[in-house]
Amino acid sequence: MKKIFIIVLLLLLVLGLYACKESDEQQSIISIQKYELNKISIDSYDSFVGHVCEKERWHLVGEYGGLIVDDVKVIKGQKIKKGDIICTFNQDDLESRILYLKKYLSGNIEGITDAEISLYGEDYLKLESISQIKEEIEKLKLIQDKPYIESDCVGVVLDLNIENGAKITNNIIADIGIGKQILIYVSDKQQVDYFTGMCVRIFSKSHSEQYIEGVVTEISNYKMQNGYPVLIEFVSDDLFIGSQVGIQLITDSREDVYAVPYYFLQQNEKGSYIVNENNQRIYVNVGLVTDYYVEIEAEDLKQGDFAIMSNEE
Repeated sequence: MKKIFIIVLLLLLVLGLYACKESDEQQSIISIQKYELNKISIDSYDSFVGHVCEKERWHLVGEYGGLIVDDVKVIKGQKIKKGDIICTFNQDDLESRILYLKKYLSGNIEGITDAEISLYGEDYLKLESISQIKEEIEKLKLIQDKPYIESDCVGVVLDLNIENGAKITNNIIADIGIGKQILIYVSDKQQVDYFTGMCVRIFSKSHSEQYIEGVVTEISNYKMQNGYPVLIEFVSDDLFIGSQVGIQLITDSREDVYAVPYYFLQQNEKGSYIVNENNQRIYVNVGLVTDYYVEIEAEDLKQGDFAIMSNEE
């Protein structure tokens, strides 16, 4: 019985020592949480979800009504450059149209078949004079020499009014977006507080770097259903028209200031303070507060000093 009692005492002693050691280690962990004071730049921002859109919409137009498209070479959303082929024309259709008009011009009405009238009659109803018919023949010959439509600008295909094997029914062949910008919507208060020239950080999964820099270029005075439109300019080939991006609009910033993570700043009835390595409280003036940093100012702050965590009241 005596041996059992001794063993129990020894176990309790060991457990007590272990608990003390663990408590000391926890205390040590708390006391060694440090943050070195260095002058840094900090900023605060408002977050938005934006969409990349075109800066200008350009109509690719041409008097090709009735002509049959042979092959569309682009798709919606495709980036194009000057000289890229948008579509080609059906050469057999061009040749048949010229023959039809030549018959009409020569007065060979009997030589015009019902099929030709069905195919081309409606397209040329407005041709009332010999000179108009000749002009149309010459135009078709020019298209024969260059049987395609090409882009004369750099941009992105936003819309197409043509398809393979179909007649062109609209003088607007395609809509091309020129340039890129980002659109966000802001609240009534933000519309008043914000101004052109504000700096922006743009985040996108398609961009390999941390973020893209941008700038606010326009704040509308007209409220839409989602708020006031704000336009942001940027320079990057990684963002595509129609894509969604994250926006941080910088509302305030400080450069070359002392700042600590917010959890190093403590308060009591005297004010805000940090604790230095000597467990001394240094009372500070608080400046800009961000989502992580708090700007602090005091005469006793020096580069390379450490702020530590303390649970002292």
